[in-house]
Amino acid sequence: MPAAPRRDHARHPDADNLQTKIYLRIAGGQHHNASSLAAAVGVSRATVIRVITQLRRELAREGADLVTVRTTQGWHYELRNDEARVRARWRAANRRIEGLLTHRRKPTRLKPDDEIIYGE
Repeated sequence: MPAAPRRDHARHPDADNLQTKIYLRIAGGQHHNASSLAAAVGVSRATVIRVITQLRRELAREGADLVTVRTTQGWHYELRNDEARVRARWRAANRRIEGLLTHRRKPTRLKPDDEIIYGE
C-alpha cells in the first residue's frame, strides 16, 4: 500500500503580511474582535485567532501584551505596552529601598562573650 501523501505544514506565503495587517488594525486603536478582524482582512475567524496567538507570543518577547478586553459594547483586542508596569515596579522598589535606608534600627547590644572579643 502506498504511503499517504505528506502534508506540508509550512506557513502561508502571505502570513507575515496578514500578521502585519492585523497588528496595525489593533495598534491603531480600533476596537476589533476576531470576527471584525476576519471581515476586515478577508480571512476566516479561525485564521485570525491563530494569527493573534502568534502575535501574542512575539509581542510578549518584546515586552508588550495583546489582551482581550470586555466593555459594554463587547469584546475587543488591545495592545498594552509593558513600560507602565515596569515603571510602577521600579517606583515600588525604590520606595522599599528608601524605607530601608531611612529606617533607623535600635543598636544591638553585644553578648558578654563578644564584648570580651571586641573590647566593648
